[in-house]
Amino acid sequence: MLFGGKIGYFLIKSDPPQKAQAIVVLSGIDYYARLIQASNLYKDKLAPIIIINGGRRSEALERLIKTGFDPPCKWPQKSIAVLNFLGVPLSSIWAIRAPNAYDTVSEAKTVGKEIIKRGINHIILTTSNFHTKRASYIWKTIYKGRLKITTIPAKGPFDPKGWWKSPRQIRWIIYEYGAWIFYFISEAFN
Repeated sequence: MLFGGKIGYFLIKSDPPQKAQAIVVLSGIDYYARLIQASNLYKDKLAPIIIINGGRRSEALERLIKTGFDPPCKWPQKSIAVLNFLGVPLSSIWAIRAPNAYDTVSEAKTVGKEIIKRGINHIILTTSNFHTKRASYIWKTIYKGRLKITTIPAKGPFDPKGWWKSPRQIRWIIYEYGAWIFYFISEAFN
């Protein structure tokens, strides 16, 4: 069990909270926990803006839209409604659409560029706890010297000391370690 805990805890990065210009909520697994954490950070006055991102569209959905399909729920509406329900005013929520983002790297490249364009140079990055170390590493590598990043994990169901007891959490561990491998291999060939 001790070894299993090390496997789980290795994936987690948690910086001490500090004030920033914006809180960035990454897309992905356990998104609602990420939105809840962002609203808590906002209420703690750590940043005046929450940036949500996403709008990923599969090729099939793009084809449907081109033929006239109008999706009934636009991508940011649900996230904006959740944040607003949790006490974040609409004026403090920015939605940055990243339709071609398919992983952490492409999301960082798309959203990060827009954040910098808007004059932001210090963010709090919030994501699922098992995703924090890789997300932080990727964002800090891409924006070294241009964007200060504080990483604060969302409080979700991942248990780093007992993840092997849950099939869902085993899948997350396998995915996250696989994503590290994918990242380093893809970087080696770029």
